[in-house]
Amino acid sequence: MLVQNQIYALNYQSQYFRVAQNKSVLNDNCDTCTCNPNGETSCIPLICSPCKEGSYTYKTPDCKCVCKQCTPGSKLCKTSQTCILESQWCDGVEHCPDDEINCDHEEGKPNLSC
Repeated sequence: MLVQNQIYALNYQSQYFRVAQNKSVLNDNCDTCTCNPNGETSCIPLICSPCKEGSYTYKTPDCKCVCKQCTPGSKLCKTSQTCILESQWCDGVEHCPDDEINCDHEEGKPNLSC
């Protein structure tokens, strides 16, 4: 939407920003958004470099990429980039897409012990 003097109102998820043509603004998801001359908003997501094995990517509130490790007693789920308690890994309940793969129990039956 053209406002005046080549200043555009960028609408992203019901939030409006005043942005000069060909200038960008970061949104809450760390996407870089630009208001095009035709009034359309285009956003490019922040893509972080991969972290070393056993670490996951965390976006800070100021849109920096940081590699973090899971806390002791938890294990990284590579697919979802979340940490799962080791006690929940291979317990018969899927907590993330990776945790019930290659387990020593029959599929669908919890690996319970007394």
